[in-house]
Amino acid sequence: MTGHLAHSDVRRMARAGMTALSTDEGLTLYDAALADAEPVLVPMRMDTAAVRAQSQDSVPVVLRSLLRVPGRRAVEAGPTPSSGLVPRLAGLVVAERGRAMLDFVRAEVATVLDIPSTEPIEAGRAFKDLGFDSLTAVELRNRITTATGLQLPATLVFDYPNSEVLARWLLAELLPAEESSARSLDEELDSVEQALSLATPDGVTRAKVKVRLQTLLAKWDDPQSEARTDNAADILESGSDEEIFALINEELGRS
Repeated sequence: MTGHLAHSDVRRMARAGMTALSTDEGLTLYDAALADAEPVLVPMRMDTAAVRAQSQDSVPVVLRSLLRVPGRRAVEAGPTPSSGLVPRLAGLVVAERGRAMLDFVRAEVATVLDIPSTEPIEAGRAFKDLGFDSLTAVELRNRITTATGLQLPATLVFDYPNSEVLARWLLAELLPAEESSARSLDEELDSVEQALSLATPDGVTRAKVKVRLQTLLAKWDDPQSEARTDNAADILESGSDEEIFALINEELGRS
């Protein structure tokens, strides 16, 4: 009855908690079932740890009364990711997060499809072209739910049909734009600070940079000062040498 199953099917069933039976074991259980008066029997070997590791929605209803699995209320209470994915993403610079999330999605896809490498999982290749069906689609959803703590629909691979689109959406859900934007600004300031610490400018260049920074700070601190600071910026950008030196001398006189 299971001769049509591929190795990938057997491994997928094992991840769901249903481990294989030998031919002798299967025949013995079959004989026992025939001799039993119960109308419906499901002879199977279960990996209880694998079943308990799943969310309630992914465990067959018939098994929920036999094993304790995380309930819906516990899931709805908030994200409870089981991996270090979210902290790892948060610790990366913005430019690297997209690649890290894409690598994560491709790795999960490869695991579900039992592909030894992520190389065939091209970012823009449709999941349906990779061989996804309803079972593998649900398994991928469950694995990503476990890793991220997000509540995801069973139609995930149809709503976001390739690794690139799915990774981009997951990243936006895990790290909202507001957080990413604030972190990006802070990182840019770190870059400026590092550049200044490494620079060895002469006096004129140092004064010009100082004026530029003060102009930016004034705009940030007092939006009403934009007209005044714009004048200084215009002088630095397109003023004559005399105007630039006058502005620098004025700033040097204040320091």
